[in-house]
Amino acid sequence: IGVSWDCLFSLDNWETAFTVPGFLYQGYTREHHTAIGMDLETLYPQGKPVWKVRFAPPIAGPWKYRIRITDARGTFVHPSTGDLAFSCAPSTSKGFVRVSPTDSRYFEFSDGSPFTGMGTNEGLDWEFGGLFTYDLDNRWAQWGAANFFRMWMSGTSLVSSMWLPWRFTQNRSTALSGDTGYSGPFSTKLENNLIMWQQGVPVRPNTTYRIQAIVRVVGVTGPATVGQPFGLVIKASQGGGDTLVTPYLNATTDWAILGGSYTSGSGQYFIGWLTLAMENTTGGAVYIDTVSIREDLGGGLLGPEMLRKGNPNYHLYFDQAHSWDWDYILDQCAARDVYLKLIVLEKNEYIYNHLDAAGNYTPTGDNNNFYSAPNQAVRRYHAYFWRYLAARWGYSTALHSWELLNEGDPYNGNHYNQAESFAALMHALEPSRHLVTTSNWHSYPTTDFWGNPLYPDVDYGDIHAYISTGGLNVVQPEGRLDEDSALYTKAYSVNYGAYSLQGAGKPIVRGEAGIDYVGNQVERTEMAADTQGVWLHNFIWGQINPGGMYDLYWWIDNIRRYNLWPLFKPYRDFLAGIPLNSGRYVDAQAVPSYSRLRVWGQKDVVAAKAHLWIANLAHTWWNVVNGVAIASIGGTVTISGLPVGTYSVEWWDTYTGAIMSRQNVSAIAGGLVLTLPQAITTDVAVKVSLV
Repeated sequence: IGVSWDCLFSLDNWETAFTVPGFLYQGYTREHHTAIGMDLETLYPQGKPVWKVRFAPPIAGPWKYRIRITDARGTFVHPSTGDLAFSCAPSTSKGFVRVSPTDSRYFEFSDGSPFTGMGTNEGLDWEFGGLFTYDLDNRWAQWGAANFFRMWMSGTSLVSSMWLPWRFTQNRSTALSGDTGYSGPFSTKLENNLIMWQQGVPVRPNTTYRIQAIVRVVGVTGPATVGQPFGLVIKASQGGGDTLVTPYLNATTDWAILGGSYTSGSGQYFIGWLTLAMENTTGGAVYIDTVSIREDLGGGLLGPEMLRKGNPNYHLYFDQAHSWDWDYILDQCAARDVYLKLIVLEKNEYIYNHLDAAGNYTPTGDNNNFYSAPNQAVRRYHAYFWRYLAARWGYSTALHSWELLNEGDPYNGNHYNQAESFAALMHALEPSRHLVTTSNWHSYPTTDFWGNPLYPDVDYGDIHAYISTGGLNVVQPEGRLDEDSALYTKAYSVNYGAYSLQGAGKPIVRGEAGIDYVGNQVERTEMAADTQGVWLHNFIWGQINPGGMYDLYWWIDNIRRYNLWPLFKPYRDFLAGIPLNSGRYVDAQAVPSYSRLRVWGQKDVVAAKAHLWIANLAHTWWNVVNGVAIASIGGTVTISGLPVGTYSVEWWDTYTGAIMSRQNVSAIAGGLVLTLPQAITTDVAVKVSLV
């Protein structure tokens, strides 16, 4: 059943070849419309779906390719003789992100240049404004300062039943049922006068549509209010009253079509609310299979589907509209050198948790059904989706990595095996070999998982550690992690970085970081008073520590409120040109002349280079918002171990990213002694290199 569409590419006349999966693509026109209190991105299908393949050749030159299609009838190759061909020109792109082969703390690009990733978690408002929110508020440009973001691809409901565009009364997030099905094992069950609706369904003005649903009615009785109609009905509303699209359906019927016509008004570009409602009933249930809205072209012909997620067997298809959105997102990011870590599945999704090994519905949900195993139904459905991910977005240099799921079980071997299967398949399907990882809701199981040779395809580690959930004591010898954001990032980096005792010998990303209350996972309210973002500034520069952890903060309301995005750029500018992935950088172990100075950084004794962040230890966000007086400190910093000679010294303003001054300083056998250009109440950075 089904079809596999692949493209084979060769640069050496078929001595070797890349096999890249194809995917079904629906094109859209993207528009922005405002009406009835809604501000919406609307996607209008254009033409019929077509098959596509996307391939980013790793080498310039003349490529040959062939198309291979496999279905129940067999395998077919096009052309049947000879080849198709294209020529790939050289590119200025740095390529894809990978683990550095010379320093496993760090990521680098295909061309060997280091990946300096700085950013946060980030979400999208898909219901109101969509991607126009990002276009209109210049979010993409703000992201040019930060360049590394963790985002929920799963939150756009490309597959499965989480984050549906459907809404339900009675505080329901879904109404899936395995009692009976038509096109698959699941249907949507409405009973007890439950109502489901979808907002902002795209239509064109003055156009007639066929709206219908495949339904089964079981013992629907009524009316609860005498003299009023009862049963299942489909309605459309623009906020000023409902338009009945269909008659009311009740009693008992087997699977049948409930449908009717709807003509949009002048200047109408979407249906405000499309509703399927059980109304005025006293008993019974309705099971709903496919809901559809298609333009009536006349003569029995219908246009493309306008409705998202119309079939409740959500595991059997991929949402084309939001797939098109992700095309747009990744292209925008690639144009701005922004990189995304994308979460692709949800462990608590209803369908995957309620299918047994054979693919049959089971009323008892279990995460182990979701984790699944080879040759089981859920693993097969997951593999279909993983193949789609590789086919559609494996070409993109803006994709930093795939994250299997958000916060799986940290000590469940089924989770480990699922992550390894995901990673191995993605590496096999993608010539780009994007990085793959997963995440856990607590802990960092180095021996069991991250550093376990049984899982070689999991490329890097991920830890979620807020103040309230992390494994380190809040009180450290240098200070409190919840009051000192620089110390908060350094403590986890040096404890869990690749080369640390608890490290896994591979890079680590803290996928979720947050300064909250001990025992209460809510961001500290006092941070809202830090309008200049001292907490973020120190959190960013604190990542200069030698542990190597990439740190992605969770709560971004204050960053947006005070437009703190520009704080990322000075640090990125400072690190530009420093080959941290060379394998030669070690802890600078610089010593200040006063204990109230904090000095972190690294040195390369072979190349005779070093870079440091020097901060006034009292300059924390906590002290700033509480009005603590911060005395200025001058003095010296000594870096030992560098070769004797004359060094070029650059002093950097950490807030503007500008070089404040340059000088030459001689290093003697005792070390290189740097004198601060002035006493500081905040911080300063410095680069040194042998002349």
